Amino acid sequence: DGPNYELAAHHYKQGSDLKSAQAMFNLGYMHQYGIGLPRDLHLAKRFYDTAESTHADAKVPVSLALSGLYAHRMFRAVWFGESSADLPPVVAWLANWVQYLAPAAPAAGGIAQPSGGGGDRGSASAQDRHVVGGSSSSSSSSGADDQQPEDIMQAILDTVDELEDDTVVALCLSVLLCFVLYLRAREQRGVQAPHEHAD
Repeated sequence: DGPNYELAAHHYKQGSDLKSAQAMFNLGYMHQYGIGLPRDLHLAKRFYDTAESTHADAKVPVSLALSGLYAHRMFRAVWFGESSADLPPVVAWLANWVQYLAPAAPAAGGIAQPSGGGGDRGSASAQDRHVVGGSSSSSSSSGADDQQPEDIMQAILDTVDELEDDTVVALCLSVLLCFVLYLRAREQRGVQAPHEHAD
């Protein structure tokens, strides 16, 4: 009844074997979001890079996709504690803060790559967020007072889980943009002040 993502992936793989840049790009997208194929951000990057090297017209879309993939990887490294060895050190620092502020979030290195077979775009479910160090952590209640912060955090995680990955990445990028604009305005005010005193 609905789209058959597995069949689409099969045909894209055939197109990829025939050196179709569009098929390679689409396979990268499917791996990035776990649509019909397991979510694998490294394989997504490989398909994007191959598409770019296959056809010159793929440069702009691939550059945009790689930028989105990089932001997606940073978000997953910070929020889900996925491997961030090749990302800037600030990502690990942010991941530590997220774990400190949100104890329900997984520990760094806890999730390798969630597999997202089928057509489920939201393959990183709330269940994925509770995998710590390869084992499932249960949220069994030891007391009502102990549960309150975890319940609040779980509600936040459920709300984030209902959003599409693109929406969450866009929100994070918007917050970062506002922060950069704030720093830039603050720096410009600091630069203008000495010139005013010099006159």
